[in-house]
Amino acid sequence: SGKIKMAMTYLINEMDDLENFLEIRDAKREFTRLEKEARLAEQGFICAVDGLRLTWKDAHAAHIESHKKGGKTIYSNLVMVRAKYNIEMGTMDFNDYMNIKKSAA
Repeated sequence: SGKIKMAMTYLINEMDDLENFLEIRDAKREFTRLEKEARLAEQGFICAVDGLRLTWKDAHAAHIESHKKGGKTIYSNLVMVRAKYNIEMGTMDFNDYMNIKKSAA
C-alpha cells in the first residue's frame, strides 16, 4: 500500500496536464423534482421545443448542454420539454436538437 501510494504520487506529479488524461464528469445525473417544478413554472408551463402548453405529467427535464458532452446537472443547464422530444433528443445538446427541428420544418 505504501508502494502504491508512492507510485500514484509519482504518476500524478509526472502528469502536469492531468486533464488531458482524465474526463471529469458531473456525478449528479438527474435534476431534483423541485428544480424541475421551478423551471416548468418559470417557463410558464410551456414546452421549450414546441411552445405549447406543457403539463407536469408530460414534462421531462433536459440538459441544454448534454450530460454526455460534459453539461452539468445544474439549474442553469435545465430546460423543460415534452417527453417525446427529450427521448428524441437522446444525448444531443438542446440547441443542436432545436436547429435540427427547425431545418426539418
